[in-house]
Amino acid sequence: MDCKKELHWHIVINGDNVPESKEVVVGVWVCGAETYSELCYYDKDTKEWFSANPQTDEYAVKEPDYWIEFPN
Repeated sequence: MDCKKELHWHIVINGDNVPESKEVVVGVWVCGAETYSELCYYDKDTKEWFSANPQTDEYAVKEPDYWIEFPN
């Protein structure tokens, strides 16, 4: 019996679209030739993005250039 399940990652580039409030996603920022990523979430109440890094306190971050939802 094959226990593997195919998972689909959802990449969102449109800045008008935001994840559900406080849903953790992978935010990706492009800075010239370099890119970096961080776990983050969007708070619809404050309309701000926050870091969701478990090793640091939550802090506001710049809106990511795009974000990736975790597969279901």
